[in-house]
Amino acid sequence: MKILVSAFTGRCLVNWLPLADEIRKKNGRCDFLLFPRVSDPDHRALLREDIQSFALVTEQIKEDFSFVRSTEADCAERIRSAVRNQRYEALLMTTCHVGPELKLKNWLKPSSPEIEVIGLQHGFVQPWWYYEELSASFDKIGVFGSAFVDRFTEPFRSRVIPLSLPSLDPYVGEKGNPLGATLFALQRDMSVELVDQMATELEIARRRKVIIRPHPEHVSLYDGLRSKFAFSDPAMPVNDVLRSVSAVVTSGSTLALASLSMRIPTVVLDHLGGAEYRPFGIVAEEMSSASIIQTLQRQEPESFWNELQAVLVRYTGRAGFRAEDAYNSLRSSIVRKSDARDSTFSRLRGWLNRHIAQ
Repeated sequence: MKILVSAFTGRCLVNWLPLADEIRKKNGRCDFLLFPRVSDPDHRALLREDIQSFALVTEQIKEDFSFVRSTEADCAERIRSAVRNQRYEALLMTTCHVGPELKLKNWLKPSSPEIEVIGLQHGFVQPWWYYEELSASFDKIGVFGSAFVDRFTEPFRSRVIPLSLPSLDPYVGEKGNPLGATLFALQRDMSVELVDQMATELEIARRRKVIIRPHPEHVSLYDGLRSKFAFSDPAMPVNDVLRSVSAVVTSGSTLALASLSMRIPTVVLDHLGGAEYRPFGIVAEEMSSASIIQTLQRQEPESFWNELQAVLVRYTGRAGFRAEDAYNSLRSSIVRKSDARDSTFSRLRGWLNRHIAQ
């Protein structure tokens, strides 16, 4: 296969890097179109040498998604020039809901009509209706697991491909530290005062220190707490952080999927879409340390983890096989499109032959 992948943050690209490796391992080609969003500290991951070695085009964008140095017309032409005559079979857009990636289909299709444009789920909690509204920007949508197919309305479901979440594969077999700290992974929806209160209560209740890890875009919002709590370096890989902790508390971050894959007790707070995690049995009923402790205690029996495995498969794919399964699902989608195109050409050729014969 010859595949393009686009991204404007490192974390969204990381979700699919094992799939890129799988494509190359099977003698395919996987190249990148990158739009580092300079207002997000995580954009630096896109500038790493191992990522840049596969980048056809890298154009920085501002917070409002406009280009830093280039113009939209110039960027579009650079991309068309890089892709023209290469016969890429698919473009995977890791952040297909906003920014330059929304325009890639229009930029590429005139010169590369054969390419299949696939938008990708980039977080666990998503406004699925909005993906449907943007559906003119892609041919299909790839999701983390079969459980997400039903999030779409009936006419749109035929365009949804369960791909798995390949970034979880490296966590298989990893473990946390039962004697380690509690990791508090934050979004900007929680006030400094509430975080201060809950983290303090958790340190007392669990007799473990709390390490705060804000979302990369929101780190500065919680700087006032640095004198009181330890902070996780946002540049530190998630698996390195998780290996050092005994529990994770989050307001709905995809990080919860990584911690669960490592069998680390995990609690999701019931706001900002946290209820999406209810099938996992890890949602705290109240915004309190007591509710968090109760939710952690429910995860102590081995039976909890045995039942959780089936849920993880539905939402993220098969543990240890996610990259391979994503590859096979992607390949099947491309083959079906190719077969349909060949069938159309065959019928047209038959029609022409019959009329010429007459």
